[in-house]
Amino acid sequence: MCEEVRNPRTMVPWTLVSSITINGILGFGMVIAMTYCQGNIEQILNTDTGFPFVQAFLQALRSVPWATGFVAMFVVLLIFAGVAVFTATSRVTYAFARDGTYRSVCSLWRISLFCH
Repeated sequence: MCEEVRNPRTMVPWTLVSSITINGILGFGMVIAMTYCQGNIEQILNTDTGFPFVQAFLQALRSVPWATGFVAMFVVLLIFAGVAVFTATSRVTYAFARDGTYRSVCSLWRISLFCH
């Protein structure tokens, strides 16, 4: 996937490390904020909703519309993450098949006879 990047030998590792660092800092900030605003742990774990993270948002925000918005945003982010993982996996699988590293599945590199 790094064929499209200028100077991939230095830019790809730098981008990966920067992304992990930024996401780690933002994730740590969110954990601190949620821990600070968190209410009763027993109520979160034994919630009527069946999802403890929803109850944690309800207790932290003290508002059903805001908690619903945050949970919806969380679900959308999970969908985007799943699509990104699926896309990366399919691209890597195609690249390995194209290079002939999948010995048992030799026909994977041929997606369509009309395209080649």
